[in-house]
Amino acid sequence: MHRTLLALVAFATVLGCRQDERSASTTQHEDGDRATVETTPSPRSGFALAYNAQRGRLVLFGGSDSANQRLGDTWEWDGRRWSQREVPGPDPRSDAQMTYDSRRHRVVLFGGLTPDGRMGDTWEYDGSAWAQVAHSGPKPRNLGAMAFDEQRGRSVLFGGTGPQRERLGGTWEWDGEHWSQQSDSGPEPRGAHAMAYHATRAAVMLFGGYDGSATRKDLWAWDGTAWTAVMGADAPVRLHHALGYDAARDRLVVFGGFDDAGRVGDTWEWDGVRWTQASKDGPPARAEHDGVFVPGMGLLVFGGVVGQGMALAERVKVADLWLWNGMTWEKR
Repeated sequence: MHRTLLALVAFATVLGCRQDERSASTTQHEDGDRATVETTPSPRSGFALAYNAQRGRLVLFGGSDSANQRLGDTWEWDGRRWSQREVPGPDPRSDAQMTYDSRRHRVVLFGGLTPDGRMGDTWEYDGSAWAQVAHSGPKPRNLGAMAFDEQRGRSVLFGGTGPQRERLGGTWEWDGEHWSQQSDSGPEPRGAHAMAYHATRAAVMLFGGYDGSATRKDLWAWDGTAWTAVMGADAPVRLHHALGYDAARDRLVVFGGFDDAGRVGDTWEWDGVRWTQASKDGPPARAEHDGVFVPGMGLLVFGGVVGQGMALAERVKVADLWLWNGMTWEKR
């Protein structure tokens, strides 16, 4: 009986460790006389990322792991280390749309792709718990983009891939209680684009994406009333890229993604007139990652699919965190 009990305990321990590997990876190192274990999110792509400025935390949710299993874990990075938050929340999903509402101090998540299909639910995370706050609104989708309009206090959603794999257009806004459809005009329907709020222009900016036939390099500005196409010389074509706004330097920053030749690892900046390539060095070429700008630090970029392999077995996913400070890249 005693041996049987020990065997069951050992089996349960191994099983628990194998399950944890899906959502986390650990690194053990010597710290003086003590061995410490650092836990980080597992390698993944298609996760959602936002920065909670009030709490000073980078918030990561879900994505797809190296076995293409969708994840439903919540992580925070405090500037030094990652910690997994053991809080119930949205069903496991990838390619959800997420942003941070700085007026109400909530991370807002919409939709995404689950094993059962595309979702149209709305969730908010206050740092302690997730709560589903809406069951209806925009059409279910993944691969859209969201950004928070700081001046108007609205989370802005555009585009994505719908239930029949169609590319979506149209602009929606979430005010904390209700979704409202704004404009059907503006950018062509698309997915895998990126959006960020530009403080100087007081507008949400949209860049790149895929419209079903071509990779885009157009830049648009949403002022709460209408979309305006913004001319930008020498823009790179891009999809599945990271985009952030550097308020201190008044620059839009783009890293990585796909161009017409494959995954890239270059950094581009838009100064309001022209695009310039700011760096060819830094993180390995990748796509399906994400990035957010953190005041006082720079653009933080996490994870994604690296290399040039396109077959399912060749899609190498990573869990590295990088910082662009406006001049150089640094691995964190």
